[in-house]
Amino acid sequence: MPVYDNRIKIKSYPQFDIAKIFMAIFVVAIHTRPFEGISGLKADLCEAIVRLAVPLFFLISGFLLEEKCKTQQNTKEQSNAILKYIIKTVRLYIIWTIIYLPIAVLNFYWQDASLFGAVFTYIRKFVFIGEQFYSYQLWYLLSTIYGLLAILLFRNRVKDVVWFVVSIVVILISQMFEDISISSSAAVMNIQKITTLVVGEGRVLSGFFYLSMGMLISRNSHKEKQWIPGVIALVSFIMGVITKLWIFAVISRICCFVLLKNLNINIKTDIPSKLRKISTDIYFWHMWIFFVLYLLNGKQHAYGIKGFIITAISALLISVLQSKLKIKFKNQNLNKSIKEA
Repeated sequence: MPVYDNRIKIKSYPQFDIAKIFMAIFVVAIHTRPFEGISGLKADLCEAIVRLAVPLFFLISGFLLEEKCKTQQNTKEQSNAILKYIIKTVRLYIIWTIIYLPIAVLNFYWQDASLFGAVFTYIRKFVFIGEQFYSYQLWYLLSTIYGLLAILLFRNRVKDVVWFVVSIVVILISQMFEDISISSSAAVMNIQKITTLVVGEGRVLSGFFYLSMGMLISRNSHKEKQWIPGVIALVSFIMGVITKLWIFAVISRICCFVLLKNLNINIKTDIPSKLRKISTDIYFWHMWIFFVLYLLNGKQHAYGIKGFIITAISALLISVLQSKLKIKFKNQNLNKSIKEA
């Protein structure tokens, strides 16, 4: 086990904050499907690029959380740091679930669902899947909660190699659920009905794997030649697009993260932190905007380049406005406190 020193200062990684803006836009693209008019290799390429986003979010979160753990004096304080992060994520999950609750209620009303059926479905999705109608992005929060809870149980109890093997097993199980969900076999489809009822397509399990990889990279970080992960990322990405095998996608995502981590960017302004806050708001607000387009489009999904552009720009504007309002209220409260003092 690594020995950590609380005198270590957490290194700044402004490249993560810059990348998060692009990743948030990629998530908007995943949900609005701007590539619907494209087919063949071009479509596969675009899809593979935007699908880098969520795994990178997980990898960055896991890496930075482990970096924070390195500043703690002992394993108890490290566990407390992880627990605080879990509590923060639970709070976010509850808040944003409430914000998207009206959309879920409307959907149940349109489906003429019974009260019992609606409540049962809502609770099942809230606990096991992490998404409701038009709040698909919230699964990331639930996956983070479950992933970190699992990590908290054995992080300092097993060797890193065991942790790595367990993570591989979990991503295999997650992929198995996804493969089941796209199978045409009658027997497999019956299994799929059961698994979908419980964990959907199983992607909620993937958070454990990518969070673990980010933390393990932090724990075992060393100076590697930049061209090595670059070549592996490029080759595996191309192979993933051509073969559509998930293992290549996983390898390319991890190597892209390593490339991003190793970038030497020194920015002494607060721009990266502002970008991080804006990207977070884009991620969480964009489905409300897309839902409004759904209503304006006669309850038809507004997929396509037009829906993507409107949603992305609107989410960006709302996020910038929200950021400015937060700063304004914070300054007002600060001035009020100074005057009262």
